[in-house]
Amino acid sequence: MKGQVYQWDSAGLPVYRYLGRYPVQSLDKTGSDAALPPDPCFILGNHRLTAFAHVSGQIEILSGERGWMRLNHEPVNGYSNRAVLTVHQGNHATSIMLAGEEPFEQAEESFGAGYAQYQKSACGVRVVRQISAAPSLSVKDGLPCLRFQIVVENTNKEPVRVTFSEEIPVQGCMLSFQGDQLGDHPLVRYENTMKSDGQLAQAQLRCRFLKTMKAAENEKGRYPYDCFPPLVFLQALQNAQAHAEWDVLSASAELALNPGEKREIVFLTGLSYDGEKGIAAYVSGMKAFENISDAWKRVLPDFSQEQNETLRWEMSWNAYVLECMATYHRYFDETFIPQGSVYAYRLGQNASQRDHIQHLLPEIRLNPALAKSCLRFVMKHMGENGRIIRQDVGYGYEDQDVYWESDPQLYLFMAMGEYLHGTGDLDFLKEEIAFYPVENGRTHTVADALLRAFVYLRDVVRCGRHGLVMMRNSDWSDSFFHPYSPNVYAQVAESHMNTAMALAVLPRFIDEMEKAKNPDWTDWILEMRAWREKLYQAFMKDLGARDYAPRCYIGFDDDPALRFGEDRLCIEAQIWMLLMSDYPLERKKKLLALLWDKLIAPEKLGARTREKPLWPENGGRGEDGGMWFAHQGVLLLALSHFDREAGRKLLDRLTFQHFAECYPDYWVGQWTAPDSLESTLSDREGLYAAWVDHPFVPFCAHPHAWKLLGYLVLCDEKRRS
Repeated sequence: MKGQVYQWDSAGLPVYRYLGRYPVQSLDKTGSDAALPPDPCFILGNHRLTAFAHVSGQIEILSGERGWMRLNHEPVNGYSNRAVLTVHQGNHATSIMLAGEEPFEQAEESFGAGYAQYQKSACGVRVVRQISAAPSLSVKDGLPCLRFQIVVENTNKEPVRVTFSEEIPVQGCMLSFQGDQLGDHPLVRYENTMKSDGQLAQAQLRCRFLKTMKAAENEKGRYPYDCFPPLVFLQALQNAQAHAEWDVLSASAELALNPGEKREIVFLTGLSYDGEKGIAAYVSGMKAFENISDAWKRVLPDFSQEQNETLRWEMSWNAYVLECMATYHRYFDETFIPQGSVYAYRLGQNASQRDHIQHLLPEIRLNPALAKSCLRFVMKHMGENGRIIRQDVGYGYEDQDVYWESDPQLYLFMAMGEYLHGTGDLDFLKEEIAFYPVENGRTHTVADALLRAFVYLRDVVRCGRHGLVMMRNSDWSDSFFHPYSPNVYAQVAESHMNTAMALAVLPRFIDEMEKAKNPDWTDWILEMRAWREKLYQAFMKDLGARDYAPRCYIGFDDDPALRFGEDRLCIEAQIWMLLMSDYPLERKKKLLALLWDKLIAPEKLGARTREKPLWPENGGRGEDGGMWFAHQGVLLLALSHFDREAGRKLLDRLTFQHFAECYPDYWVGQWTAPDSLESTLSDREGLYAAWVDHPFVPFCAHPHAWKLLGYLVLCDEKRRS
C-alpha cells in the first residue's frame, strides 16, 4: 500500500493516485489478517446515483431513490463488471484486462472529483479508461448515469487492430437482502426484460414474488423493498455498439489504429425510474458536461485560500464526498446524506436520523438548500406524538428494529439551532411539512414539529430520579447495555451524555426561536427554557466537585456496579460539557487537559472513548474504546469557542494524510473511513471491528462531515474566543 499520492487535477481539485496492488492484503498489529476490503474503492455519483469505482477497475452501481439497491449485484463479491481490450497484430492477439478480478502488483490509477481513471498498456498500445459522473445542480436533481471514455493510442510503428468489450451484468438486489444468496430470498426476485437496437441497450427490472402476497398497488405504496424497480440502460455514443442479452448490458468496439493514432470509445450507463422517456434527457444532459472537473469545480466550495495544503486537499475532498453521498429519496421527496458504510451500503437502511442530522451541519454554511432538505427529510419521519422513526428501508417502510432511542429530538434541536443561526431563515418555521407516513397527506408546520419533539423529549423520554435525561434503550451508543437487559433497565437508565447534550444545544435553539417573535410560541419556549434550567441544576448537583461527568446510571438504586464512568474517564458527556455555554471556563480548561492527557495523548489519531474499557473482555473495541468521528466533531465545535489552537492540533491528527503516515498499509483511512476506528487499546488498532466477519464499502459520511464542519468553525473568526 505504500506509494499513494495526494495531488491536484487541472481544475485545481483533489485527486488521489493509487499506486498499490490488487487485491490488498494487510496484517494487523498482531500479525493476523487485517480483514480490510480487498478491492479499494472511490465514490462517484450525485444525488440520483451512487457508484463505487474499485481499484480492480470494476464499477459498483447503487440507487437509494426507492430503497438501497445494487443494480449489478453478484452474490460472492457483491458486484460484477468486466472490461477487456484485445490488441490484434497479425495472427497474434494480446488481451488487456481493464476491469475484472485479475490480480496485479502495481496500478497506475487516479481518482478525482467526479471521475476514476485507469491506465494500462501492452504491445505498444496505451489505453486510458475513465468513468465519470456529473454533479447535481440542485437538491432534487442529477443525472443518474456514468460516462465511460476509453482512449486507445497506438505507439507502434505499424498499424494495429483493437477490439473492446465492457460488460455490466444487471441483477437487482435490495441491500437489505444481500446477505442471502442470489435468488434464495423467500419472497422476491428481480428479473430483467432485455432489448437493444445496437445503440441503446435496456434491462427493465421487474419485481417477481416467490410466494403469494399482496404487493404495493402503486408506486407510492410503502414497502420494505422496491416493487417498481428502475430501467437500466447502456447508450453507445462514439465508436461503440450496445448489446443486451443474458442479463448483461455490454458495449463493444472494433478500431483500426495507424501508427501514432489515438481514438476514443464513449458510452453511458445508468438507470431511469421514468422508463425510456428519461433516457434521452439523461444522455442530452451528460453531453452538456464535457469537462467533468470544471463542472464539479463550479459546484464545490473554494478552499484555495487555505495555506495548509493538507487541509486544502482534504476539505475539498470532504465536500465532494458529501455531495456524492447525498441521495434523493422519492418517498420523502427530499435529499439527505446517508450514514453510508454499515447502514446504507451494507444493511440497506436509512439509519439513524441522528446520523443524517450530523451530516447536514457543514452544509448549513456550504449548501443551505441541501441542509434544509436534510432537515425536512428527518422531520418527515416524525409521527403525531413527536417520535422520530429511527430508520426506514425500501420505499419509506418503517423499520424501528430493536431501538427506543432517546436522543434524535436533541440532534434535531441542535441542527435547527445551527440552521436558523447560520441562515436567518426564520420563515422555515412556518413551512408545512408532512407527518409520517407522508402519503396520508396530513401536515403541520416546522414549528409545530419542533414543539411535538420537545413534548416527546420531556414527557416520553423524560428525566430519571437523579433529574438526568433518561437513556431508554440507547443514547448515542446503540449497544451500551452489553450484558444488561435493556428491557429491564430502559425504564430507569439515565444518560449523562443526553443530559450534557441537551444543556449544550438548547440555548442556541431557544435563542433562535425567540428571534421569530411569534406570540403563539411564547409559552412553550418559556417552558423549554425552564426545563433546561431545571436540568442544569440537576446535572451540576450530580457533578458536584468532580472534574468530569460519569457515563450513565442504569440501575434502580445506587448499586456501584450500575454506575458507569465514575472511576475512569469516558468521553461521551465531556464533549458536550465543553460545548455548554454556561459551564465555567476554568472547569472547561481543566476538563480539556484531562481529555488530552488520558484520551488523546496516548493515541496516534483522535480521542478514544475510554481511559480504560468498561468491559475489558471485549478488548476495548467499538463504543468501549474506539475512536469515533462523531466525538471528535463535537470536540472540535467546543474548541472553536475557547481553544482554537487545541482544535487545530486535533484536526491535524484527524486528517487522512496523518492516518496514512501512521498506518501506511491500511487503505481505509487514507481517503475515507467508517464511523470509527479502533484505538491503541485494541489488537485491531487503526481498523474497524465489524470487518472481522464481513468487509464492506467503508465510505461513511461521519468523518467527512465532522472534519469539514470542524475546519469551518475553527476558521470562523466570528465565533467567540
